[in-house]
Amino acid sequence: MSKKSRLRALKAKQLREQESFEREEQQEKLQAKNGAQSRSAKKYIKSAKRKEHIAFKVIKVIMLFPYAVNCLFFGLVMVTAILFVGINDIEKTTAYVLLAEIAAVTLGLVFAFFRKYILTFIFSGGGSIMFFYEGVKFVRKIRYYMANYYVPPENAHMDIKYMLFFYPSIIIAVCSAALLTVTAVKAVLKRKREKDEFNNRPTKSIIDQ
Repeated sequence: MSKKSRLRALKAKQLREQESFEREEQQEKLQAKNGAQSRSAKKYIKSAKRKEHIAFKVIKVIMLFPYAVNCLFFGLVMVTAILFVGINDIEKTTAYVLLAEIAAVTLGLVFAFFRKYILTFIFSGGGSIMFFYEGVKFVRKIRYYMANYYVPPENAHMDIKYMLFFYPSIIIAVCSAALLTVTAVKAVLKRKREKDEFNNRPTKSIIDQ
């Protein structure tokens, strides 16, 4: 075999080795990526399967009632009335604000069932407080109207009706705060317990004796 042929054979061998190395490297990267994804999936599944205290479930169910009745039903009724019927001097921007608040509460409740209680507090707590505040403004306007204009007897308690529409939404804020507080307390107690266990662990010198 000539020198030129040997060089070609050597070069071809090096190319084959390089291709083989690249394939192996690619497979290793793919396996590592799949492994990371599976670990993440396993972690999520484990978290989802982890049993939660009954108190958390009860609080979430309590939150659903004012959400469904006050935020979703009455809130959307108010939005429809403002946008398509008109309520005295209520501006249409109020309807869009109500929609944003209802959307925030909805998103927060979704986070609650995924056990993301900080986000639950931010969205559901914040949204329900703002929804409650809109109700306070409605009631103030109604009471001003009732004090300065004639109101038919059947509407003599109109302010109370609107209070019942809006005010129960504050229950959602209270519940989201309770979820966050209990979770934070549990985390602090767990950290303290782990720290105490570490501090009470026998040292090497004692074991050796």
